[in-house]
Amino acid sequence: MTAQLIEAATGAHLWAERYDRELADIFAVQDEITASVSGAIQPALERRERERAVRKPPGSLDAWECYHRGMWHLAKMEVAENANAMGFFRRSIELDPGLAQGYAMLALAYRIETGAFRPDLRAENTARAFEYARQAIGIDPTDATAHAVLAVAMITSGHHGESLVEADLAVSLDPNSALAYGAQGFARAYGGRPSEAIEPLRTAMRLSPFDPLRFLWLIYLSRAHYWERDYEAVILTCRQLQHSYPNVAQSYTGLMAAFGQTGRIDEARAVMVQALERYGERFRWRMSMPLDEAQELRAEDREHLIEGFRKAGLVP
Repeated sequence: MTAQLIEAATGAHLWAERYDRELADIFAVQDEITASVSGAIQPALERRERERAVRKPPGSLDAWECYHRGMWHLAKMEVAENANAMGFFRRSIELDPGLAQGYAMLALAYRIETGAFRPDLRAENTARAFEYARQAIGIDPTDATAHAVLAVAMITSGHHGESLVEADLAVSLDPNSALAYGAQGFARAYGGRPSEAIEPLRTAMRLSPFDPLRFLWLIYLSRAHYWERDYEAVILTCRQLQHSYPNVAQSYTGLMAAFGQTGRIDEARAVMVQALERYGERFRWRMSMPLDEAQELRAEDREHLIEGFRKAGLVP
C-alpha cells in the first residue's frame, strides 16, 4: 500500500510512504498504517502552514495563521523573536478566544523566556505559563498540547510528580503528538528518570523532524544522556544543537560538562570562551545556578553537572 500527500492547490508532492506488511492481523496493520500516516501528515501540514503564514502581511492573518506565525518566530530562539512569538499568540487569542493552542503556546513562550533569556522573571513567568496552560485546558480538556505545556511548566515550579502525570496524559490523548512525547521526555529526564527519557525524546523528533520546538527535545536529550553518563552522546547531541540553534546556551554548558568528564580540558575551555563571547558574564549564572532555581529533582543530578565544569577547571 502506498500513501501520498499532495497539495491540492499546487499539485506539489509533500510526502509519500510505502507499506509492505503481512495480512495475518489486518486490524493491527490498519492501526499501524493509520498511526504512521497521521504522524507523517500532521508535521508536513503544520510546516506548510508556517511557511504560508510567514509570506502573508501580518495584518491579514487570521487566528490560525497568527498561531503558526508565532511558532515560526518561537523556533528562532532569540530574545526579540520570542517576544514576537508572544505577540502573535496573543493576537491569535484575540481573534479566536476558543483557540486552545494559542493559549498553550503563549504559556510555552513564557516558559522559554524564563529558561533561556530572563531567569530574573522566573516567578512571574512561571505563574503566567500556568495561567495560560490551564486556560487552554479549560477550553479543551482533551487537547494534548495544553496538557504537554502544563507538564513543562510544572517542572519549572518543582512539581515533578504532577508533571509526569500531565505528560503521560498528553501522550494518551494524542499518541502522534511530538510535543506530548517531548514533554514526557522532559519530565522523566529532569524528574530523576533519565534512562526513561531518551526514547520519548527520540520519538518526538521522529514524529516531527522539522518541528519548531526541536531545539527543546535536543536540550532535554543531551541532559538525559549526561545523567546516564553517556558523554559521547552528549557531545554529539550538543554539537547538533549548536549547529542548528546557535543561540541555545544549554549546548555550551552540555559540551563543557561532557568535555570535563572525558578529560578534554582544552576543548571545554574553548567552548567557555565562545560562550562568554556570545552571552557575556551572565553566562556564568547558568553554571552556578543554585538548586532551588534549577529544574532537576535530584540534587545529585545538578551536582553531577557542576562536577563536569569542575573537572574542566571552569568553576572552583
